[in-house]
Amino acid sequence: DLANLLLISLALTGTVIFILGLGTLLYGIVPRLAVTGMYVVIGWSFVVDMVGSVVKLNEIIINSSLLHYVSVSPTAPPDWTTFGWLAGLGVVMAALGTAAFVKRDIISE
Repeated sequence: DLANLLLISLALTGTVIFILGLGTLLYGIVPRLAVTGMYVVIGWSFVVDMVGSVVKLNEIIINSSLLHYVSVSPTAPPDWTTFGWLAGLGVVMAALGTAAFVKRDIISE
């Protein structure tokens, strides 16, 4: 069903909104570490997902991975609660990062 597949795809964008919000927050506060911070979060998610498939990890470590919230099966029903939390946190971080960026002192050379 195409409509159900589109709803599932929309629900999975929460992780993307979260990571973009984190990047915006980091860029507004410490712009030189923004890209590194985003790569660390994405890399951590992949490492936890790969190691977690072989070794039994603590639930806190598993929940810290963004890939934990992405469904492997395209037929699984969308999880709107998780989408709401991730998208909401991403939007809040983006707003805070934008506000921090506007208030920074930028010195022109």
